[in-house]
Amino acid sequence: MLVRLSAWLYRHSTVPLLVVSILVFALFLLVVLPREAQRSQQFLGSGPTPDTSFSYTSLELYSMAADFGAEGRAYYIRSRFTFDLAWPAAYWLFLTVSMSAALRAVQSPAALRPVNLLPTASLAFDLVENTAASMAMARFPEEPGIFGPVASLSTSLKWVSIAACFAALSMLAVIYVLRRLRS
Repeated sequence: MLVRLSAWLYRHSTVPLLVVSILVFALFLLVVLPREAQRSQQFLGSGPTPDTSFSYTSLELYSMAADFGAEGRAYYIRSRFTFDLAWPAAYWLFLTVSMSAALRAVQSPAALRPVNLLPTASLAFDLVENTAASMAMARFPEEPGIFGPVASLSTSLKWVSIAACFAALSMLAVIYVLRRLRS
């Protein structure tokens, strides 16, 4: 099933879709993320947040929830299911289409093409992180319980998989450039 999904993404990642994904990604980076960061700072302060940290303990997550206050926690939960659904979708689209297009450009063997599913793992980890961290915020003043370690692990895996996506995309770009220089 995953191989079929990968093949479908590979086939449907066209140049027009690549251009759209780049524009959407750039719009988020240049306009949406700065606005959201400003709003987040207004409600959450300038301290750490679960989704911008690489790792945290349940106690640190509890401390963040306490620091946010009731209004901040409500904002955090609301933004995880509005903005933080749109942003992962935007980076997923960009990374998936870019990776698929790059795999096609370097004429990769079929066995290598499922690397275009790596952004899907990033998206899944991000959504689990959002859900678990929101559940921890909603439980406050109770301790996060199982949601603390689940949120933290998902956050770390999200960042590792996003880094792996950009590393793979960079490697494909280098391969493409080197092949173009040879011919």
